Amino acid sequence: MSDSMRMSLEKSVGTGFLDESIESSGDLRPNLVLNDPPRSKVLSTLLKELQWCTSFDFSVAFITTGGLAMLQQALLEAQSRGVEGRILTSDYLTFTEPRALEHLMNQFPSFELKVYSQASFHAKGYLFHHADQGISSLIVGSSNITHGALSTNREWNVRLVSLQEGELLKKTQEEFASAWDRAIEVSPAWLGHYRMLYDSHKRSVQEGFVPVYAEEPAQWPVLGFTEIVPNSMQQEALASLEALRRAGKNKALLISATGTGKTFLSAFDVASQKPQRFLFVVHRQQIAQASMEAFKEILGSDISCGQLGGGYAELDVQYLFSMVQTLSQEEVLHSFAPDHFDYIVVDEVHRSGADSYLKILEYFKPSFLLGMTATPERTDGFDIYRLFDHTIAYEIRLHQALEANLLCPFHYYGISSLDVDGVPFEDLSSFSFLENQAVKVKQMLDRYSIGTYRRRGLIFCSQNEEAKRLSEGLCSLGIKALALSGSDEVEVRNEAFRRLEMEDGEGMLEYLVAVDIFNEGIDIPSLNQVVMIRPTQSAIIFVQQMGRGLRKHPGKEYLTVIDFVANYDNNYMIPIALYGDTSYKKDTLRKFVSGESLSIPGPSTVSFDKIAKERIYASINAASFQKKRFLSEEYMKVKKKLDKVPTMMDFVRLNAISPLLFIDYAKSYFQFKASIGEVEIGSLTPLHLKSLLFFSQILPKGIRPYEGLLVGLLIDQHQGITLEHLQLQVKDRYGFVADEASLLSSIEMLRCGFFSQARCNAFGNLLYCERRGSAIVPTQEFSTLLQNRAYREELVQMLALGEYEYRQHYLEGRGEHDLVLYQKYTRQEVCRLLNWTRDDSSTIYGYRVHKESQTCPIFVTYHKKKETINASTNYPDGFLSRDLLRWTTRNNIKLQGTEPPYIRGEKGPMENLLFVQKSNDEGLAFYYLGQLKFLANEQKTILNDKGKLLPIVEMIFRLPQSVPQDLYSYIIEKGEAEGSGSSSVV
Repeated sequence: MSDSMRMSLEKSVGTGFLDESIESSGDLRPNLVLNDPPRSKVLSTLLKELQWCTSFDFSVAFITTGGLAMLQQALLEAQSRGVEGRILTSDYLTFTEPRALEHLMNQFPSFELKVYSQASFHAKGYLFHHADQGISSLIVGSSNITHGALSTNREWNVRLVSLQEGELLKKTQEEFASAWDRAIEVSPAWLGHYRMLYDSHKRSVQEGFVPVYAEEPAQWPVLGFTEIVPNSMQQEALASLEALRRAGKNKALLISATGTGKTFLSAFDVASQKPQRFLFVVHRQQIAQASMEAFKEILGSDISCGQLGGGYAELDVQYLFSMVQTLSQEEVLHSFAPDHFDYIVVDEVHRSGADSYLKILEYFKPSFLLGMTATPERTDGFDIYRLFDHTIAYEIRLHQALEANLLCPFHYYGISSLDVDGVPFEDLSSFSFLENQAVKVKQMLDRYSIGTYRRRGLIFCSQNEEAKRLSEGLCSLGIKALALSGSDEVEVRNEAFRRLEMEDGEGMLEYLVAVDIFNEGIDIPSLNQVVMIRPTQSAIIFVQQMGRGLRKHPGKEYLTVIDFVANYDNNYMIPIALYGDTSYKKDTLRKFVSGESLSIPGPSTVSFDKIAKERIYASINAASFQKKRFLSEEYMKVKKKLDKVPTMMDFVRLNAISPLLFIDYAKSYFQFKASIGEVEIGSLTPLHLKSLLFFSQILPKGIRPYEGLLVGLLIDQHQGITLEHLQLQVKDRYGFVADEASLLSSIEMLRCGFFSQARCNAFGNLLYCERRGSAIVPTQEFSTLLQNRAYREELVQMLALGEYEYRQHYLEGRGEHDLVLYQKYTRQEVCRLLNWTRDDSSTIYGYRVHKESQTCPIFVTYHKKKETINASTNYPDGFLSRDLLRWTTRNNIKLQGTEPPYIRGEKGPMENLLFVQKSNDEGLAFYYLGQLKFLANEQKTILNDKGKLLPIVEMIFRLPQSVPQDLYSYIIEKGEAEGSGSSSVV
């Protein structure tokens, strides 16, 4: 253990216990570990520690399968690295689940497992040892290994770091050793005895003979009658429907994620409206039957109801549940008068582009028409919204439903560790031709079926032949599987569903294997696994398939999703589907993937193995969101929803594609609309168009607010404003005092004083403001431009988007120079924010000492591609820890030369600002990691391609804050095509 580690730890203890102003390493400081999503979860801290430790000791009173599922992937990777682990739990209150213990025994033979059974045991502590650094981390507090404790409960834990010689660490280890020595090793015999006690206690709880002791909602619900009442979102939707009717609307669209209770919601609304004749339209007889039963639960079992289709023709009823295939037949349809039904509900209305649906919708004239779907977006371009006059009653997407606890939590595992005879298998498109495919799939099913005693799963394949072979192979291995295809009759499918839902007995099935016939329309609430052995072609289909298992069901704690992530170009669809973000911002997608479970509501988790994660990153980097066809399709989705040409803020309000992508493609939103025929390019003069190009460069992204605020004031106040007035406006609107240099820089931006002459020529050499005494006023040419209504509207849209982006991404956490930690900036944007008088981004190679402003931005590409690395520029820049950086100057720089004294701060208070990107694949932007503090430097040399030694200066800097672990891990981990970043340095 180095002296520097001891000194760093002493400072960190001082920060935590003596004075928060003491500079120290954030990795080593004492800190609270809380569930405060999306900023933090107890789970996230445990996962980070498991990622880097060399051994660990856990002492927890309770372990459930749900809690274990959250740690599964990290434990697997720790085991594969040879990490030693000891897990101590208890049989206190018979709360720990025997299935969780059994899974630990079977899947983690490298880890020791014991149960403390002598007395009440409620200890919760996690010890992580880092032998390579001579330190250990101790997390002690209130969190057991359960769903709620690791993600949603209000928990207090403290993380402390100690040297191996520390007294607290030694006493903690002694206490653990004492309890460990008294504990019982978990054996099959002990587990069999404990399972009997557990099952007996479970029965007693269900029968109400004993109280339920739990840290979270009861595992075993007490039996009894529960009145069905609308949940929170259903109440809001019902209120919205009533408001629409009062406003004179006679039709509406309800968008609601699978499993959130669309059918019950419609039944509640029908109960309130009391129609004389009601029609419920579905596409399968099984759904008609289930829907009718749901209505009986709400309206009463004695209501007059019947079915049409599937062998039924019960027409003389008040409430009719009909299959679309039967109702659309001419003789059946015209047996009803167009106004026969007062209220019609069409389920799965995204299918309504089909002729059968259109025939029904065009024929009937009800007092009110309600369409229900989880996915209104269609790949064939049909406009569902038009059928309902673009009236949306309510919208509940997957993440909203998870947040409102309307759905079952899920644990998603993105894995790539499918190999054949030890050789990684890269192309799952030919998966069906592997003779031993079933063996490998079974391995993964066993590995991730965490404590699932009765597996009920759907397996999605790419081809019917693949599904058939896989099901046959699984059956030969003792797994009860059956392949279904689109050619199978309804009766065959229904029988398969019945066998899947059986608890036990002859004919029981564990898995149904198919291509895409389970995407929608089936209702198996007890389903607890979804397995994807096919590429993710569509985020919509991904959510549909995963949604099959998200319905709540007694005894089902969570859904397991196993996704074999192969090396496909469209892997970027996976984070879009999982996180529900359709902005197509690449940095946002990377953030979601690196943070894994942080942005997932509730106890649901997302875990990727290392290779799967790198494949998704590579797919995000390679994805082209700048193709006209793609952008046009995303544009039309929003236009159809609104029935008008959308503004840029419409895309934001509807959580659609980021309008910034239209600007990236066409240089302005107006020109994009013109390129697809939405506006007339001739409605603006060439000068107007050049002006929009200029403003599109500086306003919509919103990296700082001053230019936008100034433009807005110039539009509205032609008499002009003073610098003091502008400063006051910033204070009133954003709550801080802007420095004068930044305001003056913004004024110069509007006078085209920042860009090169060539860029200014492209922007029309327009000046937008000028000084008139102490006032800043719009120029005559700007005032003339503003007389064009279309131009003015485009400018106002840009101001609105820039304001939103600034408040969303740059206001909170704003620091010096308006830079925000961990946001991304291009070199040009950095020059602008540092108030440089001109754009010098083209001359910033690795860094630039800017003597006038006393700033030195440093840009580091952490991993250079192997084929692009030149020996003389392959500098050994890299993190020594999350808050220490080793960095080198460019070659031919000497310790006492011109640059080092400036960088060291010997010629004034130089600000060294660090910007880092993982690789060149990320594009032009870099993460801002803060203002560096110089610690030390040393003269060294670098060997160039010709074998000549060139002088460089190596420096050590401290970062103001430790880089967040997820971002740090993302940056430092190498992909297959990336170089090591090392070079021959002496």
